[in-house]
Amino acid sequence: PLIVGISRIIRCVHYPSDVLCGMIIGIIAGLIGCLVVWYFFVKRKRKTA
Repeated sequence: PLIVGISRIIRCVHYPSDVLCGMIIGIIAGLIGCLVVWYFFVKRKRKTA
C-alpha cells in the first residue's frame, strides 16, 4: 500500500495530502476493526469460560 501511495503521487494522480489522509483513515479503520473483533471474540469468550 505504501508503494501504491507513492506511485500515485509520482504520477500526479493524487495530491500528497490525499494519500496521507487515506493512509490515516485506513489505519484508524483497521484499528477499530481489530478492537471490535477482539471485543466480540476474545473478551466474550473469557467471560463465558
